[in-house]
This record gives sequence, C-alpha cells and structure tokens, in this order.
Amino acid sequence: MTKALGVYVGKDGLANFEVGLGAGTWGWRERWAEPSALAQGDLIIIAYGGGGRIKIDQWLENFAGSIALGRITRIYYSSNEPLWPDEKAGEAKYPYRVDFELLARSTHVPFRHLPLSVNKLFQTSATKPGRGFFTEISQDTQAEIIDALSSSSIPTLLAASPGAPNVLQNAIERVLALQHSYSSENTQSMQERGLLVRTDLPEALRGKVGDFAVEGRDATGLKSRVPWVRIFDPDCSPSATSGYYAVFLFSADGCRAVLSLNQGTTNVVNGSFPAKPPEQISELKNQARALLGARLDGLEQTIDLADSGKLGAGYERGHIAGWSYDAGEIPSDDILLQDLGLALDALRVLYGQGPRNQDHSVTPAAAGPTPDIDMAWLERMTLRSRTDLEAMIESLQTRAPQIVLAGPPGTGKTWLAKNLAAHITGGRPEAVLTVQLHPSYGYEDFVVGLRPVASKGGITFDEVEGPLVIAADLARSVSHPVVLLLDEMNRANLPRVFGELMYLLEYRDESIRLMQRESFSLPSNLYVIATMNTADRSIRSIDTALRRRFDIFDCPPDAGILDRYYSAAGENEVLGLADGMSELNRALTDELDRHHTIGHTFFMRRRFTAADLQRTWERQIHPLIEEYFFDQPDRIEDFGLHRFWST
Repeated sequence: MTKALGVYVGKDGLANFEVGLGAGTWGWRERWAEPSALAQGDLIIIAYGGGGRIKIDQWLENFAGSIALGRITRIYYSSNEPLWPDEKAGEAKYPYRVDFELLARSTHVPFRHLPLSVNKLFQTSATKPGRGFFTEISQDTQAEIIDALSSSSIPTLLAASPGAPNVLQNAIERVLALQHSYSSENTQSMQERGLLVRTDLPEALRGKVGDFAVEGRDATGLKSRVPWVRIFDPDCSPSATSGYYAVFLFSADGCRAVLSLNQGTTNVVNGSFPAKPPEQISELKNQARALLGARLDGLEQTIDLADSGKLGAGYERGHIAGWSYDAGEIPSDDILLQDLGLALDALRVLYGQGPRNQDHSVTPAAAGPTPDIDMAWLERMTLRSRTDLEAMIESLQTRAPQIVLAGPPGTGKTWLAKNLAAHITGGRPEAVLTVQLHPSYGYEDFVVGLRPVASKGGITFDEVEGPLVIAADLARSVSHPVVLLLDEMNRANLPRVFGELMYLLEYRDESIRLMQRESFSLPSNLYVIATMNTADRSIRSIDTALRRRFDIFDCPPDAGILDRYYSAAGENEVLGLADGMSELNRALTDELDRHHTIGHTFFMRRRFTAADLQRTWERQIHPLIEEYFFDQPDRIEDFGLHRFWST
C-alpha cells in the first residue's frame, strides 16, 4: 500500500492548478495534521472541478474535471518564495509545499471513473478547497487511476507505429521539432516530448544495447531545455550525476541531436543540481580520452547545445567525444545504431570491461589504476600531513572499513574524502559512488525499495537498488577497492537509513536477508567514507551502535593548511590572514565550543584580497556566526571583521 494525498481545487483555483502542475509543486496556507506523515515517494492526486462545494450525488453522475497524478519528490517550507498568481514578491501565501514528478494528467475526466477511495478524498477536500487529505491505495488502485486518465493520453510517433522502420530517426526528428515549442510548463507539446524521451526512445533502444540500461529524462517539475536519453551500466554509473555513459542530447534550439560519451557533471544537493568543479570535470575527461586514445579519432571533441549558462552547458563541459546530427538530416537507424555500438565499446573500456570483439565476446579489461595517485599526490591535493592521511587509510584497511571525517563548516571534509577515495581506488572514477544524504533520505533510497514507474497504460512498481547495494555488487565483481562516499551524514536519520545493514558494517564476513534478497553481505574491499558537519549535529548525538562502527577523525580548522596553500599555489594579499582566522576560532571556542568555528576553506582563493575578505565576512562568515549565536544576539556585536584583521 502507498499513501496518497488527495486535493480538490475549487472555482478560483484554475490558475493555481495550471501553475502548480507546470512547476511540479503544490502548497497550502497552513499546516494541518496529515502531511506530517508525508514521505518522498508518496503520491499526490490533484483535481480541478470548476466549482466550490460539490454535492455528494454529483460525484457519481457526470461531474468532470482536470486531474493530475504525481509522485512526491520533496517536502519543504517556503517562507518568502512567491509562485502562484495571488502571491506577492517576498511573500508565500502557500508556504507548506511538496514537489512532485507528474506521472499522468487528463482533462474532462468524469469523477465516477475514478476509484471510490479517491472520490472520497475529493469529497472531503471539496468542503475546504485546496486542503489535502490522505488515504492508502494499492498498486491496483493506482493502475485504475492511470486507466481513467488514459483517455486523453497523447499518441506519440512510436506508439502509433511501433513496427515502423527508422523509429529512432523519426523519434529524434520529432523531439527536435518539439524543441521549437519549448515551455517550462507541462504543455501539450512538452507532454509529447516527455513521452518520446522518457518512454518511446528508451523502449526502442532496449534490446539493441545488450546488458546496458536505458533511461530518458526531461526534468521533474519545470521542463528542461535539453532533454536526454542515456545508455549506461548501473554498476558504474548509478545516476546521471556520476560515472561515464553514452547519451543522446537534444539542443535547446532544436537544431541538432548529439550522441555523446559523457560523464556526471552535477552533484545532487537538496533537490538542486549544482555543477561539479570545472577542474574535476576536466580531469575525468582527460583520463577518459587518454584511455580511449585512437578510438576517438574522427569524433567531435566539442558540442553545441545552445543552452549557455544552464544544464546544457554542463553537458558540453562533460563531453568526451561523439557525433552531432543536424535536424532534418538525422541518419537512418542502422547508422545511429552503428555509432551507438562504437560508443558502447568505448564505454566498456572506460568501465574496465574491455572492448567488444566481432564475435561479441569481451576481451580482458583495459582500464587499470592511475599510477600517479600515490601518497605524495594525496599530500599535495589535501595539504594534510602524511601522518594524518596514513592513519585514515590504515583505519580503513585494518580496523574498520568505514570512517567519518567530522568537523565544523569549511574544513575541506568533502574534498578530503574525495581525494582519499581516489587514492584508495587507484584513480578509478567508476569505483567511487557518492551519496548526498538529507533529512528525507531513507532505507528504501539507500539499500533497496520499490518505486512507482510510469509506463504506457499504467504504473508499475519496480525494485530499485540503492547505492549501498550497487556499491557492494560492484566491489564483489572486481579485485580493487570500491568506495562509497556519504556526504553530510549527520543530516539523515542514520538508523533508518542503514536499517539491518548496521550489523554488516561490523561483521563483514557474515550475511543477512534483505527485503528482496535471500542473502546479502558487504565485501571486504568496500570502504565507506562519510563526512559530518559538527556545527549541525554533535558526534555525541549519533546512535551509539552506529558510532562505534565508524572510526571518527577530527577535521578542525587548520591555519597550517592555509599557509601551505598560499605557499604552493595561491596569492594572498591579506596580512595576517591565518593568524586572524586562528584568533577568530579561539574566541568562538571560548564562547561556544570547538565545533562552532570557521574552517580554512572560507579563506582559500586563487587570489585573496582585502575585498575578498570583506565579501567573505559579510556573505558567509558573519551570517554563520549569527546562526551560532541565534539565542544570544547581544554577543554577535563582539565579533566584527576588524577585531581579527586590521585590513
């Protein structure tokens, strides 16, 4: 059973209904009891009926309305972000919100066609339009809802002629044509584009790419300018933000499609997708090109997706090599599949699986460790002492295969974790899986769970393996180390995330039963490196059983790292920069504790000037100090820039 939130929108709600669906979000004026039980993955069903209160007998007659079904992806509070037409700048009249992925939508659907449990939700909600109420629905009930909405589903090119020749060619041309009607809202053109990208193109490719997986995306909520369909190995690229993969990209201006060997170019942080550092993207690109060598001869090294400053520009930066096809001149399916075959052979090399021979056998792996990712490299990259680094590595390899890097904000914990992972895995990017933990993250996300997946004619629930299972399976298939990096571990409910896996963290030579597996264990070559911001949550507050399974390494602010950084690479124009940071942290430690201090990375730039110090203080450090002293506002004035620096 799955929880479903039903919302009926009254006569004044049409504009809100359209805006909410276009943005993939819904909100309410005040909190009420039921939404406290909401969780990521639950469903939301919104109906616009064109009127206020509805008589009970109307529901079972011919009363009709617009109905949308979505899967909840985020629950949050927005105090000042306006969205709907009756909200003013800086004021959110509907602050309690959920974001959702639109699964299906239809207009003029008789409510009597819906399951009775859903009708009862709308009857209750109609007495207080806009408010939502819960029920639990089965998978069969969800299928009924999809069936009820299917009468107005958009027939797509592939659905109309699934056996037609050159279905890939025709579908790609159609997506490019729809790009000229781009809208961030879920218009009819964008619905057709979504079905082509998410369903039809992946279905046409499956069965032609061997054991590779296929998925298509055009964004959740606001529609993306550059949709894509990627082909990948889930073990080596569990998400589009990590690892290497082949991908069809559609330019924002509709002028071209690109088949690209690409890589994850963003991180996932609280539902947003900030870009990875350019040097990290370039490093992985150069590694891939060096490994592939002559295989890339004649392929395009740069691409143009006409999406400057947005996600499309990120795909351009991540591009390794590939082919561009102009609109109106998309080649036949035979040529497209031939190019894709070459791309997948290159992908096997990047995955360390070897190229495919003419007889479709697999030759020995060509990828190996990068020899210069040694201890000297690790010291240069992290600016930390060899003694400290060796202690962390020794702990992973002999004491506990999982460690926590704990410290206040800005001490470079994530940077240290990434470089430790690169050193331990010998520079194999596919052997490092990164997970950004957050408050709504759970066992179903981390280990294994069921997810609703939209398909033609209904919704199915597929078993989806989380990053822990993916990392463990990968580690069992290789002889080298694999690292699972858990960023900001303190932000999640850790016992809920790990579940029975807490047992295996300590007993690596034993196995237990999972929900979908008779026997599961954690291999000895799987290492876990977690980071924790101690200003948000003390080590003492972590579950005792979990805490003793991790070796914890303190990462305090370090003036020595700051000095070494500017001695080696950067240019510092602020006199006494490191001394001022140390004095600031002594004062904060005296007033609060060592966990509420300011890390050295706040002061690290290629060139750090007095103006940079002023901006950093005003925009980052002082707001953080205000947060530290939120219950002692009279103490904030004791902490001013000129107390610690004479600049």
